[in-house]
Amino acid sequence: MKHRSFPDPGNRSLFLTTRIFLPYSAETGGIYATADFVRSYDAADLRAKEGQFFFTEFTNQDNRNLKVDLGGYFIYKLFDVTAQTTTANSDLNWSLIRYADILLVYAEAANEVSGPGAKVYDAVNQVRSRATLPALAGLSKDQLREAIWRERWYELCFENITWFDMVRLRKAFNLTTKGFDNYVGHKFSYGPVLTERELLFPIPSTELRNNPNLVPTKGY
Repeated sequence: MKHRSFPDPGNRSLFLTTRIFLPYSAETGGIYATADFVRSYDAADLRAKEGQFFFTEFTNQDNRNLKVDLGGYFIYKLFDVTAQTTTANSDLNWSLIRYADILLVYAEAANEVSGPGAKVYDAVNQVRSRATLPALAGLSKDQLREAIWRERWYELCFENITWFDMVRLRKAFNLTTKGFDNYVGHKFSYGPVLTERELLFPIPSTELRNNPNLVPTKGY
């Protein structure tokens, strides 16, 4: 469990940053959400509470009766307490798809086909209800579309999903407006600006060398 984690396209679109946190990096890794992202959750949203999707403190590795301030919002939804405190080995499986994802996929698709309806609201509100948020109702098709997108951003964060949503939608979540900007030109709260380069992975250099007819991916 002693590792540093580095950004990949599946996560970095979700305000991922890496660092070595010297007092405790061996126990937590290096992946954490920006404060701007966590604080953009609704104040009543259970997912943003300590020990739900994120955590900011944990027990000291030498004295489990003491708490350590981690100095940031580390990812708790994937955190294995037993591995961290006892076994140093995790048997947890990495979830490829969750029921919440299925509900939101259905809600988004059904809204696009026939607009707001009872089944659309039921699907998205199951996710919101678990997060202790009020049910959505009375929205236009366009308003509901963005509401469902927001639920995907908040519910599925750090699960290697959001970047793919950004690419297919060509949209990025604006933490200030709670709306969606065009992907190309969107500026993250911590500085980087998205370009066309981030829409695709590069063609491997070995393939480019083996086939001179291939055109390198733009920006690489």
